[in-house]
Amino acid sequence: MISVPPIPALGAIPGWGILRADHRTYALDLRVTRGERAGALSLERCAAGRMRDVYPVARHDIEVRTGRMGAGALVCLLMAVRSALADADPRCLRLLYAVPADDLGRLAAAESAAFRRVVDVDLGGEEHCLTVWEPASVTRRDQGLHLIPEG
Repeated sequence: MISVPPIPALGAIPGWGILRADHRTYALDLRVTRGERAGALSLERCAAGRMRDVYPVARHDIEVRTGRMGAGALVCLLMAVRSALADADPRCLRLLYAVPADDLGRLAAAESAAFRRVVDVDLGGEEHCLTVWEPASVTRRDQGLHLIPEG
């Protein structure tokens, strides 16, 4: 098993208030607010949680879980979490967000927040679409990799 660093504490999430935080070694559960609406947000190191057995994860990867909320709020929250985690843990280069397979609205919201669908997985007996966000520095690739030098 790889060594897993503790989950970082978030000082702030841009555009969101934090009502309550339960900080454990590898996970952080938050109650967040935006205006008069409140929602649940959980962050967990993938290598210490349920993702370690369903997807190839690195030690700094983080799974994002949210409670039910409108599509617009979900897009804003996912984008704000990306920003907050970039500041709190610059070594985190992958965020995973699992969407129940039949929740097309939540999947569209994740995609609007720049998460891309990568694979369907079974989590706790239910099929989920696993979406991933990675910074451009990770997804950028050399356009000449397909060229094989002759010689």
